[in-house]
Amino acid sequence: DTACPSEDRWDPHPPRENRMFTILIPTAFLAVMSPEATAPPEDATPVEASAPATPEDAVELAVPLTEDEKLNEWEGSLAGGVFMSFGNTERLTANIIADAIYRREGDRFTLGGWWYYGRETVTDPVTNIENKETTDDRYGARFQYDYFLNEKSYLLGMILAEHDSNANVDLRSTFGVGYGRQIIEAEKLAWGVEGGLNYFTESYITSVPPDPSSDNRITARIASDLLWTPTEAFSLGNLFETYVPLQSDKNWYTRVTTNARYDLSEVLFTQLQWLVDYNTEPAPGAKNADHRLSFSVGWTF
Repeated sequence: DTACPSEDRWDPHPPRENRMFTILIPTAFLAVMSPEATAPPEDATPVEASAPATPEDAVELAVPLTEDEKLNEWEGSLAGGVFMSFGNTERLTANIIADAIYRREGDRFTLGGWWYYGRETVTDPVTNIENKETTDDRYGARFQYDYFLNEKSYLLGMILAEHDSNANVDLRSTFGVGYGRQIIEAEKLAWGVEGGLNYFTESYITSVPPDPSSDNRITARIASDLLWTPTEAFSLGNLFETYVPLQSDKNWYTRVTTNARYDLSEVLFTQLQWLVDYNTEPAPGAKNADHRLSFSVGWTF
């Protein structure tokens, strides 16, 4: 789920233009346009004309673009992986992880999506009957909008929704607003934090009374986004998010996404992802913690 981790994105202020209109009376116009007024002095030194200003010259970025960032263009990545085994046990696992960012001069749009699937078929050696079981079925998407106040801070609005059969969650969703700030912006290390208020809800696939069929709550969202790039080809990212209930008797949900990425070329990369979910009060029949480890090959655009 990518967060991916990860992630170093603050934006500029829009360019401003000043226009001035001057009205000349006819006599002044004739005086200026006369040959005597327009002819250069005999001892004048020739001056080379400067190049016309370009649109880029007019844009004063509050935060300069990094080498990988582009203005007014979608950027992102798409990664996927498959594992299969055949014989006495037939097993299939697959994952797809996608993210995209659109940056403008004063704000940014971030999209993300994920899908994890697992299926296992076991043949009984005595009866020769095949038993099929879905071992993993998780998918979801998220969206975040950032409006930059200055080079270090921004306001945000976000929404997330996902389905997770392993955790007995039919729909987990949250939306809210908050504030973000970039703490470190160095050549090899970037770290930012976010905080805000979110409405959080979970509805369960199965439940037996007196167990609840859903859980709704107001939470304080705290997030940390860390990216370490020790070399040009390798990077390590970590996205930590926790939703703290404002009521003590409610569930406390935390998700941590860690990515190790190695670039094979300018557009191809490999990625190892470790995704952890933790609920203090999980859905009926589910455990507190879920761990997913996936390997994928991806393409950037």
